[in-house]
Amino acid sequence: MTSFFAFLFFLCCADLFFSSRIHGFNFRWGQIILFLFVLPALFRIKDAFKNRSIKNHMTLKFLYPWLPFFAVYGTAAIFSDSPLLTGIKWGWGVFNIGLAATICLDNRNQEHLEKGFQWGIFAIAIFIWFEAIAIYVFNAFPTYQVDGTTSVVYLFSIPIGYARSSFPYPFLNLNIYRPNVFYFEPSYAGCALTFAFFLLFYLDSRRSPAKTGWIPAIVVSAVILTGSRSGLISEFFFFIGILFLLVLRHQFSPLLRSVLKTLVLAVLLIGLFGVFPNDLKYLRFMAGPAGVNAVSRVHGFIEDFERNRGPLPVDLTSKKQEPAPSTKPGLDITPNTSTTLSQSVKSMQSTPPHLAIETLKTAPPPNPYGDEGDRLSNLRESFHVWMLHPFLGNGVARSQDDKNSKGLSQFSMETWTELGLESGILGVLTFLFAILANMTMAWKKSSDSDLKNLVLVVWIIHFGVQFLLSQTFPRLDYWLIFFLSIRLLVKSGELKTTSPVPQSTSA
Repeated sequence: MTSFFAFLFFLCCADLFFSSRIHGFNFRWGQIILFLFVLPALFRIKDAFKNRSIKNHMTLKFLYPWLPFFAVYGTAAIFSDSPLLTGIKWGWGVFNIGLAATICLDNRNQEHLEKGFQWGIFAIAIFIWFEAIAIYVFNAFPTYQVDGTTSVVYLFSIPIGYARSSFPYPFLNLNIYRPNVFYFEPSYAGCALTFAFFLLFYLDSRRSPAKTGWIPAIVVSAVILTGSRSGLISEFFFFIGILFLLVLRHQFSPLLRSVLKTLVLAVLLIGLFGVFPNDLKYLRFMAGPAGVNAVSRVHGFIEDFERNRGPLPVDLTSKKQEPAPSTKPGLDITPNTSTTLSQSVKSMQSTPPHLAIETLKTAPPPNPYGDEGDRLSNLRESFHVWMLHPFLGNGVARSQDDKNSKGLSQFSMETWTELGLESGILGVLTFLFAILANMTMAWKKSSDSDLKNLVLVVWIIHFGVQFLLSQTFPRLDYWLIFFLSIRLLVKSGELKTTSPVPQSTSA
């Protein structure tokens, strides 16, 4: 069973390879296995209904708070311009969130699921290491392009995953590829691995001192090798947060030993990786263009926004600022000296939401602030489109590039604005209610201070940081990890209440 759960989690994290495209929609093979695993739990829920003990069923207690959110999202789908597409995404969310909760909260007295997920996470990290070694040690640079930026990585003629080209030209005469295993992009890999840290450290702190640190260290170093800025930021805040809590509460437990040993081992592993010349160039790229320079790009974007009410498209060759031409008559969404951002929003308010979104998705000139500028621009644009229908949202809308294709298009690059765009303020509030209700119920049931510290930090990072750096709220791997944290908190409280109480003896 441990192997099956490890395989399940590995497949549920696969976006590119272990999936099938049917009428433009992406079906992950892991979802089929998930459904098969959930069937016994569903039959147990059915038996609980028959025995009239359903009120005490733990899984349903954590699913009830999600009913308002899906009711609001379903209502938004009915009144949106794309009820079919929004309804499909509604079903996608119900399936992933509902089944993830069911499988994680069922049979909490067994440890197969926790150990299986740990080995699934570890396998993903090992594949990232294999990819990095293949690319930068054996010079096995990918040649087959899946799309414009993603390529297959081979090790000894065996495909071991995908990597994304991250630079328009070689860096120090080296083509830069960031490993992302079978994820769609490196940021998904980095965020998922960091979100799963609580499980790794929780299990690791219960091992003997000689065995601690190694598994988390390989995963921590794998996040670094992805070059994912989202993952690196999450990783940084995780270690700062957990060390701060442990020192603040004076809890010098085996968890602190595991965290410190992990940091030392991760530094050693990255140091060994940097021994090879190409490996060192890749690390310099992550420290320079993908690191310090990224901070400079964000700072430049903010300065430009404050000066011009938003960044102007720039011709990188002449350095001359020119406003982008409007793609629709009477609708100019590019702020310049004569058209301010507020005027653009007023223009959009008189335009149908689907037309405004399609216009915003028209391919703009290259952003001088790189991916960071694109993400910040998208955040601002998503918020203003959200305000066209603030309370119930616009539903799922196609981008202009995808209007003639099948499947779902994603306009927003941030999960919170994605929720607002599609289901409005009501959707965001009911979503917050669901996750906070789940967190509160689980938190009250646990008395394990180490586990509560770990879970608290990763919750804050995931919903406060990663939801601003990634998109697609029904992602299955995220919800499996979230309900795994709920499972561990609930389980720790149940183990304490069921443990035998030692009887006192009189002399």
